[in-house]
Amino acid sequence: MPDQTERLRSATHLFLRSFGVLDAARTPCGQPLALSEAHALLHLLDCKAERAAPTVTELARVLCIDKSNATRLCQRMLRSGHLTLRPCPQDGRAKRISLTAKGTRLARSVSESSRKRFQTLLSGIPRKKRAQVLESLHLLNESLLGCTLPTP
Repeated sequence: MPDQTERLRSATHLFLRSFGVLDAARTPCGQPLALSEAHALLHLLDCKAERAAPTVTELARVLCIDKSNATRLCQRMLRSGHLTLRPCPQDGRAKRISLTAKGTRLARSVSESSRKRFQTLLSGIPRKKRAQVLESLHLLNESLLGCTLPTP
């Protein structure tokens, strides 16, 4: 019988593959975007609702990617017309990110598709077990936040 570490690893790998995280051409909710772009759109949509414009560094932190990857992501999204970058008044080297009208429409579409995908996923779990699943995900997230990645 596999130990708990192996069971967690196998279950996580199966979930990630089955959910569609490895498909570089589309999101798990079927949008024709890279997953990092979809997550950036969703975060920027939340920021827009709060009348906030994060910096590239702040976006990198939220997405758990390094600043150079966040910069490349923002440049792609800028070229596709989904966002604007403007200098930060407090620090001219930093750039504030905002969604364009086109980016806002796409972000709303991604948000709705994502919501439907998770609604479908949740509906496949018996009602009595849903709270248990959500609590388990919460515990996994807490554990991840407390872990540091090993250096190769």
